[in-house]
Amino acid sequence: MKYILKNKKGFTLIELLIVLAITSIVIGAINLFFLSNYKTFFRADDQITVQHQVQKAINEIVDRVRETEKVLQDPVDKPSEYIIEFKTDLTIKYDKTNKIISYKKGTESEVELAENIEKFEIRPIPSESDYIDCKGIEIKIKAKKNGSEVEIIDEVYFRNFKK
Repeated sequence: MKYILKNKKGFTLIELLIVLAITSIVIGAINLFFLSNYKTFFRADDQITVQHQVQKAINEIVDRVRETEKVLQDPVDKPSEYIIEFKTDLTIKYDKTNKIISYKKGTESEVELAENIEKFEIRPIPSESDYIDCKGIEIKIKAKKNGSEVEIIDEVYFRNFKK
C-alpha cells in the first residue's frame, strides 16, 4: 500500500496558488474589457435615442407649422406646461412635468412626439416682431437622457402667411 502512495504525483499548494492568481488576473482583465464596452454601448444607445426623438419631433413640428398661416396668440408659459396655438387648429404642447412634447390638430387626439425633453422654446421670426405678426418661428428643443444631451434649433416660415 505504501508503494502506491509514494508513486502518485500531484500539484503542490504553491503551484495551485500561482495558477489561481494568474487565472484571476486574466479573468479580471476580460471582465474589465466587457464592462467598458457594455457601458460604452449603452451610452451610445442613449445618445442615438435622444437624437432620434428630438429630430423626429422637430421634423414633425416643422411639417405641421409650415402649413399654417400664423400664430393665434402668444405662447402660454405655465409652470407645468408650454402651449402655442396656430390658426389651422394646431396646438403644440410641452408638458414640463413629464418632459413630453405633443401636438393636437383640431378634434383629433393628442399625439406624443418626444420624451426626455429638458427645454422647448419658440421665438418669432423676425425676432423684433410679436407672435401674432411673425412670418415664422424659431424652434429650439433640448433633450437629455442619462447624461446624453442633444439640442436642435430650426426655423420654419409659414407657407400660407397672411397679415
